Amino acid sequence: MGRASAAGTVSVSNTGTTPLVLSNLTVSGDFALAAGTTCLGGGTLAAAASCAIIVTFTPAAQETKSGSVTIKDNARINQQIVSLSGTRI
Repeated sequence: MGRASAAGTVSVSNTGTTPLVLSNLTVSGDFALAAGTTCLGGGTLAAAASCAIIVTFTPAAQETKSGSVTIKDNARINQQIVSLSGTRI
């Protein structure tokens, strides 16, 4: 297995007027949550606030891999998906 990449950040902003409840946060593929992540499942994001999801990429083989960050919350569209990709070089 290779070593982890430099961390990348996904910013989540609550542009609404009521608290955003983050019920679940999952990362798939060869990606993982990294230290410093401030968006957590079970957390609440106040109106006009933001938080960060920090991920690293640790592929097992030299190839391009894809994954995603899935955020489930209490917004009208209650699931947001951020596509991720990385290439081990």
